Amino acid sequence: MEQIKDLKEAYMYLNDHQVLVSRFSKKTSFFRLKKDAIMVLNDNLSCYLSFKEFEDLFANNPFYLYKDDKEEFVSLEKDKEYYSFQHK
Repeated sequence: MEQIKDLKEAYMYLNDHQVLVSRFSKKTSFFRLKKDAIMVLNDNLSCYLSFKEFEDLFANNPFYLYKDDKEEFVSLEKDKEYYSFQHK
């Protein structure tokens, strides 16, 4: 995972609809922008924070850009082959 340098960069990724991840208090939390608030999710918490609350609570936390390594990508060749079949 790619580490985020600062909150300015974190806001940039959030505005680009990316998911951020951070670990604190032995919990992994995920952050995502929803309308005008930042959604925070972990095993015990689901809440929305304003930008000010986010800064106050997480300014000193390390953030990483979340990448789902298990994400499956569609093979364009196989996709093209599949849709070229004549279904009867």
